[in-house]
Amino acid sequence: AGVIPAGIVVDTVPRKFLLVMLNLFRFMFMLPLVAMEPSLTGIFAATLGIWTIHQFYAPSEVSAMGALVRPDRYTSAQALANLALTLAQLLGLVILAPLVLKTAGPRLVFAICGALFVFAAALAALLPPLRDRADMPRRARRSLRRSLGDGWRFARGDKIVFEAIDDDVLVGIGMSSLIVIMPVYLERVLGTSKENTVFVFAPAALGLIAGLRLAPRLSRLFGERYVATMALIGFAACVASLGF
Repeated sequence: AGVIPAGIVVDTVPRKFLLVMLNLFRFMFMLPLVAMEPSLTGIFAATLGIWTIHQFYAPSEVSAMGALVRPDRYTSAQALANLALTLAQLLGLVILAPLVLKTAGPRLVFAICGALFVFAAALAALLPPLRDRADMPRRARRSLRRSLGDGWRFARGDKIVFEAIDDDVLVGIGMSSLIVIMPVYLERVLGTSKENTVFVFAPAALGLIAGLRLAPRLSRLFGERYVATMALIGFAACVASLGF
């Protein structure tokens, strides 16, 4: 529900304010799950709310990076951001969550998530001032339909931007599929417990380190577009190979 207007809101509201408030909103969704015994309906409702908020949070986060980092350092900064995100998923989804669920139960998991959202809000509040479109001279108000049309025409008119959007969507779909498939794959194909995810996917950490070291150098040698295309093809081939 939040995908369509998210970009317009990010262009209108100060990004630092959004980063702080959206993390606090996500924290609010954790409170009912901690205060009472979690139910399936409550978990689905909290997940829906948090991911709706994320549609606003993600563009705020990416655009804030562009405002903080020099253009010549952006590739390295994005690589480090991807590393941090993947390591966070590895630590939380693969290691911490199964351990806490086994020893203390789901309410503690939600309490830890809520505390981390508050911590993220505090870190966002420490960011230096960001130059926002909201601080620039206001243009004539445009309708949602016109704003979306302008954005679509801009993306379609710039081949590089459109390719980047395509790649980002495809990688996002692939990563989401892996997260869903992972528990089933471990049990039905590999014949091991879901708790062994951390051992089965340990080589992913080596791949992250290698990719971080090689990506900037390969981009300088062959160009960012070529490296990104080859990486997408390699990612698709790796995902497809799980079927064999």
